Amino acid sequence: MLSVMGFKNVTFISLIVPILILGVPIADTIIAIIRRIVTKQPIAMADKSHIHHQLMSLGFTHRQTVILIYAISALFSLFSFIFTMSTVWGSVLLMAILIVLVEVLIESLGLIGQNYRPIMKLLRIESSDEEEKK
Repeated sequence: MLSVMGFKNVTFISLIVPILILGVPIADTIIAIIRRIVTKQPIAMADKSHIHHQLMSLGFTHRQTVILIYAISALFSLFSFIFTMSTVWGSVLLMAILIVLVEVLIESLGLIGQNYRPIMKLLRIESSDEEEKK
């Protein structure tokens, strides 16, 4: 509804808003495809590495996992709502924040692989460098 409501002149917003609102299933599908390409498995092969399986393997109950996924979906929807009202630079900043948050979630849950952690490794390198300087 947000993409159609009053944004007929701005095609970019009309395209991005529905993608953001459906961020969880779209991201989970894209991550599954990337994970299967990296591990050289068939793209259509089922696995137990989707976001809900990873959350449950961390010890969350089924109910807690569903509520957490709903919360992430609500966050994506909130970002899309704010995106429609922000300036160009605000939109760029918002998208950058969202991309970093998604990447941290991917690394934390090990959705691509347990060894895939570029941001976490970068943060650990910085914190260990600061400790060495002291």
